[in-house]
Amino acid sequence: MSTKLLRKTFIYSLVTLFLANSLPAQATLVDNQQLAQQAQTAMQRSEVRDLLARTDVRAALLDYGVSEDAVDARIDSLTASELQQMHAQLADLPAGAEGALGLVLGIIFVFIVLDLLGATDVFPRI
Repeated sequence: MSTKLLRKTFIYSLVTLFLANSLPAQATLVDNQQLAQQAQTAMQRSEVRDLLARTDVRAALLDYGVSEDAVDARIDSLTASELQQMHAQLADLPAGAEGALGLVLGIIFVFIVLDLLGATDVFPRI
């Protein structure tokens, strides 16, 4: 009688396992525009990260009390529209070092405004 109970338990376990794995899956189509926008956002995020990875830019951010981790976290949390805005400012800058300093100051200004609004906590003393 114990083999019948064991067999019954095994069969119920298998049925439960198969039913749990056969739940319907849902998928949606992703159009080319969405894929292109995701690729563009990733490229813009990478370009902003590359600019902020320069030693002179990092030194200027550290002078203002912004840690590298805070900068990386903020870049990761930027929305697509914020990235487009930053990327547009990057494209308008001259190729020299004066533009990089202006961009750094602009980014620091954005960080300060976001910190004052409570969206981030980059500057704990503010």
